[in-house]
Amino acid sequence: MSAPKAEPLMIRDRLIISQVEVAEGTYPDKKVIVVPPEMAFGTGDHPTTATCLRLLVDHSESVPSGWSFLDLGTGSGVLAIAGKLLGAGKVKAFDFDAKAVEVAAQNIERNQITGIEIFEADVFEWENSQKFQVVAANLFSTVLVGALPLMTKWIERKGRLILSGILAEQWQEVLDKAEECGFQLVSDKKIGKWMTASFDAS
Repeated sequence: MSAPKAEPLMIRDRLIISQVEVAEGTYPDKKVIVVPPEMAFGTGDHPTTATCLRLLVDHSESVPSGWSFLDLGTGSGVLAIAGKLLGAGKVKAFDFDAKAVEVAAQNIERNQITGIEIFEADVFEWENSQKFQVVAANLFSTVLVGALPLMTKWIERKGRLILSGILAEQWQEVLDKAEECGFQLVSDKKIGKWMTASFDAS
């Protein structure tokens, strides 16, 4: 007997994240993202993913459309898809896990989204010279601490950084490293044992 599907998740009255296809017109005036519970992380119901989505919605309402977005450790691709639906222009998303990249590509196609560059890469080895207005990284704390100095090279001045995947007991270490790298804390949110935070780049 298969497990019951999770109820659709509403994000800030703007997005609906559903694990199953939704009939057209079911949620008028909302953007629907369908993300089945595949092997890749990120159906939207995990506290870290859901909070990242809320922060993306909030930030998208304060900037002109066409903002550039980098999604580090994309998992299912839900953040990259949400970014596009919320008005992002250029979007790049990658993951260290080849299976995650495969699933994310399927989800991008499933949701009929174009304009997302999805690929497999290691955050510590990725060669990049572009800067983005918004960078999201939903990764293990140890990876975040190591990668934060790299993120300073990938984010525009006064850009927005969204970090998640942080266990509460590791939050101070991540915060200290982010501030050491010149990021200024805008908000932080604890749900259960997980922390999610947004920063401005100096």
